[in-house]
Amino acid sequence: MILRNRNYKLRKVVYIGFLVFATSCAAKKTANSEVSSGFGEGKHKLDHKQEIIFKTLFHEANKFLVIEDYKKAFDKFNEAVLIYPECAACYYQLSGLYEFQGQTSLAISTSKKSVELNPQNTWFLLQLSYLYQRNGKHKEAVESFKNLVAISPNSAEYYFPLAESQLHLGNNKEALATFEAAEKIIGESAELSMQKHRLYLEIGQSDKAILELTRLIDAHPDDVALWGVLAELYEEIGEIERALETYEKILDIEPQNGLVRLSLYDYYRYHGNSKRAKEELRIAMASKDVPIDSKLQIMLNFFSESEGNLTKRKEAYDYLEIMSVVNSDESKTHTVYGDFLYREGKASEALKKYRRAVELEPDHYSIWNQIMLIEFENQLNEDLLIDSKKALELYPTQPEVYYFQGHANMQLKHFEQAIESFNTGKGFIVDNDMLNVEYYNNLGQAYRELKQHQKSDESFELALILDPRNALILNNYSYYLSLRKTSLERAEEMSKSAIEIMPENTSFLDTYGWILFQQEKFMESEKWLSKAIDLGGSNSGTILEHYGDVLSKINRVEEAVEFWIKAKEIGGTTNQIENKIQHKKYYE
Repeated sequence: MILRNRNYKLRKVVYIGFLVFATSCAAKKTANSEVSSGFGEGKHKLDHKQEIIFKTLFHEANKFLVIEDYKKAFDKFNEAVLIYPECAACYYQLSGLYEFQGQTSLAISTSKKSVELNPQNTWFLLQLSYLYQRNGKHKEAVESFKNLVAISPNSAEYYFPLAESQLHLGNNKEALATFEAAEKIIGESAELSMQKHRLYLEIGQSDKAILELTRLIDAHPDDVALWGVLAELYEEIGEIERALETYEKILDIEPQNGLVRLSLYDYYRYHGNSKRAKEELRIAMASKDVPIDSKLQIMLNFFSESEGNLTKRKEAYDYLEIMSVVNSDESKTHTVYGDFLYREGKASEALKKYRRAVELEPDHYSIWNQIMLIEFENQLNEDLLIDSKKALELYPTQPEVYYFQGHANMQLKHFEQAIESFNTGKGFIVDNDMLNVEYYNNLGQAYRELKQHQKSDESFELALILDPRNALILNNYSYYLSLRKTSLERAEEMSKSAIEIMPENTSFLDTYGWILFQQEKFMESEKWLSKAIDLGGSNSGTILEHYGDVLSKINRVEEAVEFWIKAKEIGGTTNQIENKIQHKKYYE
């Protein structure tokens, strides 16, 4: 039953059932009666010897067809038509073989030849008609099917593909007339009446569309689907009272029909009766008749509508609870519930829902990604390592999963495993420079922890080639170089670039000041470290210790000791802080 948040539109009518019926009949009849060679029907005369050779070739060609040796069959039919060019059956079979080979134009041309030679043969004509139709030549198909109908006016199977091509051409009135002609042959049928009903709507004759439906309902009074279509139609043409009466009639037939309740929810919501709409929706959400995807669509609507609306949000959670009972075995139930919880900042509860979702349906990458993202954001590194391994069993070529695994290993100080994860994962990255940057940055960090400084530096440099304005990498890499007292000019250049990008970042200012300190540019160093403290760095033990260090170098020793003491109280200092305070001098 169609939900009500749209204009009523005729969907494209596809006559699959009728088409299969017609083609299967043709296939059976062809298989059970060998196509005649048609020898002797044309003007081309053969002598006795030619006749014997032709008949032998024709017989052998059909024998190869039966055993499915299509190449030999193709060759024999071609030899046969060289001897007897008026063999319509040969062209008919060659047409089928050309189509099998994918040579559409040749299939059509040889099929046309068979019809030209024998225009009254319905099998030849039917093959040509379907070749036209399958290849989008609907104008030609219409003419060809009309010829079939003229030859066999009481063969209903020809009318349905004719109507299909007429519809493709937009000739709706002609298609309707074709259906009505078929109805005179086969009598009334539910499928045919529904096609007529839709066509009446398409050409704007809603009264006849309703009449067609009511005729069907009279024949099938307990078919609630038909009543539902009628109710929808009444709504679309503005017959609101009759629409409601029809919906109520459906409930008389099936009081617990969840799909009907869903339509009523849509009806009452559209007409402003929110109280009754809620009542109907609660019943619909509690019904197993309503497909999970329909419920999911409703919850997605609530997701957007409840943004900043506490009343809607509370209502949404009521329906989610109902779904959790009725559709507890559906992965989508737990996924959408998790989405609501995650939006509310309830990461732990959301994680439980997402994990239940992948228990029910493991092969959902987006849910695995959400699980790992929550674990990443909340530093659940043990869980992240476990779940990333599970995800890689399902998605061994997803670079994001390797990234999560590498990150978890980094946080757990499994640096060699982290390097393995990152090196493997970056091989699967395609056209994603930013992800490559993250990979190289993390490789730089991991190699540094293992004191593999050359590989670390190479990784940071590769990251900066891809993203030369990445302030974080510029800062960190330059700081690491300063700690090793190596490539200090390069470190100063990168640190200065980081400050230009983020001029009030106290960590970046500290890095620049510390690099200047390592270059023994103490007065300049003091200026930048002082600026870092003024902008909030007084809450960092590292910055305070560095400032004390530079003060000691410019003979402001008493002040230096004060800053070292403050740094010790805050924490995050080097293991030389006690010696600095006690001996009032700088220690590396």
